[in-house]
Amino acid sequence: DVVIWLELPDVDASGHLIMRQLADLLDGETVGGIERLPGAVRSPETISIDDAVRVRDRIQRYSGTRVLLAIDGVNVLSAPSVLESLAREVGQYSSSSSRVVVTCRSVEDGGDLDPGTVGLLEDSDLAFSVSEVRALVADSSSVDAEIDAWTLYSHYSGHPAITRIMVRHGAPSMDA
Repeated sequence: DVVIWLELPDVDASGHLIMRQLADLLDGETVGGIERLPGAVRSPETISIDDAVRVRDRIQRYSGTRVLLAIDGVNVLSAPSVLESLAREVGQYSSSSSRVVVTCRSVEDGGDLDPGTVGLLEDSDLAFSVSEVRALVADSSSVDAEIDAWTLYSHYSGHPAITRIMVRHGAPSMDA
């Protein structure tokens, strides 16, 4: 198994830009089965035939190997249909059990991705439920048991990092 990790923290990206960045990444070195984005990255938003050919050629070196392509941290994703084509090629040229997973805050411009082709995790998919907040409060030994899980959930919208920090540090009064 190979993991290819393309990190694009807080970038508003089109599927085209992701293809460009992925082509650059795949020209880099593999370290311990995980490919990392090299320091210098090109930024033009247009996809070129050259980028698509480069990606296809590099993915072919994983023929017969299951690949997880993780595209992480995108702020807003536009033109996502390019990613469906990419996912089909990854499966075709590596292994049919290969997957493409994208984490992003929101999707614009035709954001109806086929979940069987591209795994899309948006902020709402990562949010805690009230029962998960309740379990977090119960499992935290440093927290006053009087903290109300529903109040925490509604105040922080289930955002996992903020909720966890507030539970860890004894959430302040929710009256404000």
